[in-house]
Amino acid sequence: MSALGGGDGCVYEKADVTLDSSGMAIFSLASFNTELRYDGSTDQLQVLSGGEGSDCSLEIGIVTSVYFASQEPYVAIEGHSGNSRFLQPVDLRTCREIGPSIEMTEDSVLERDTLFVPPICDCVDPDETECLCASASVYQVSSTCELVKDRTASRELTEQRTNVSFEGRKKIAFPGKNNAELLDE
Repeated sequence: MSALGGGDGCVYEKADVTLDSSGMAIFSLASFNTELRYDGSTDQLQVLSGGEGSDCSLEIGIVTSVYFASQEPYVAIEGHSGNSRFLQPVDLRTCREIGPSIEMTEDSVLERDTLFVPPICDCVDPDETECLCASASVYQVSSTCELVKDRTASRELTEQRTNVSFEGRKKIAFPGKNNAELLDE
């Protein structure tokens, strides 16, 4: 998917990536006068504003994709640090992270106006009689380009995938099966 956007016009568009002669990744988009340069050896992301403000840099982990916002001076950076995958909104004017990063799973999907993070379960036994599951998270893009959690859609996606409705982390027997149930903690 190449864009993530809200109904009022804000769209996050996936940046093109090229490598320069030194192996540094360059994230850019033809419609933006800003370029992001990523040095994987130091995990530094440098913002080159193209004359529209001050250049700056930040340390953000391993960057895999960058999405530019259409209406605000923001990007959403997809990356990972250790075993954690994340999406981090950043203000390009200051190189500061905007709010907490959003934890993602391998199966997370960016669609036109929504970020889907499906539930994930870790089962103790192969029969799935006891699993520790994290609920789904669904985020909508607001008119100000912020990612806002939609609790109703999150619960619906959790129930759709696990056959049990819950928030947070819960123990579940047989997640995703017709006989799925919450276990006492």
